[in-house]
Amino acid sequence: MSDITKEDILAVVDSLVDEVLEEAEISEPPVDSEALARHLGLSVEEAESPGRPRANQSVIRIDPDWTPERRHAMIAMGIAKSLRDRLADKMGEMPEGMNAASLMNLLGERLLVPQSWFARDAREVGFDLAALLERYRTASAELLALRLLDGVESSIVALIDGDRVVWRRGNGVRANRQLSEAEKECLREVSDTGEAQIVRIDSWTVQGWPLSDGTRFVLRSMIDVD
Repeated sequence: MSDITKEDILAVVDSLVDEVLEEAEISEPPVDSEALARHLGLSVEEAESPGRPRANQSVIRIDPDWTPERRHAMIAMGIAKSLRDRLADKMGEMPEGMNAASLMNLLGERLLVPQSWFARDAREVGFDLAALLERYRTASAELLALRLLDGVESSIVALIDGDRVVWRRGNGVRANRQLSEAEKECLREVSDTGEAQIVRIDSWTVQGWPLSDGTRFVLRSMIDVD
């Protein structure tokens, strides 16, 4: 494979994800990362220093104090590393500008939120993050927020922590960390009510959600099409 593109990479990763989940007879979310690890012959052990080097690569070590979301994320990363050879066979070559760690991270994320499921589910619930968080319970809110950008042009998604914009990213439209007036108004309403809100100002429609920790918020902006 030559001149591999981002779309090529995603297609190969998604193909492997679908194969692995089908082999494990997992056909709907949420993906239980520990069950998937067991199916692949891996074991999960709790350890106070999970980051220390280990001789047995078939063992995934996790900290007992990690949140459930981080636990699943790290197990999924361990699974991704075990699939490195299968991915390499399908990929053919390492894409320029992408290191192995980035590729493993991408594979781990897609194992928890497979594109073939997420694209359908996101449309079905009108890209409602709260509904997606309930359905994909083993994935983090930040991961699902980022995935709201998949396949939707002229959209912006932002993660807010208190009064700080952690990140703000766009698909088909430029995005920096400066919130628009529509986003600011939606953020005010979500913060004041503690509930999801929709705000329409000028040509933008903004959906906003409070996250469970009470200090973070996600905003999704779409430009209205006449």
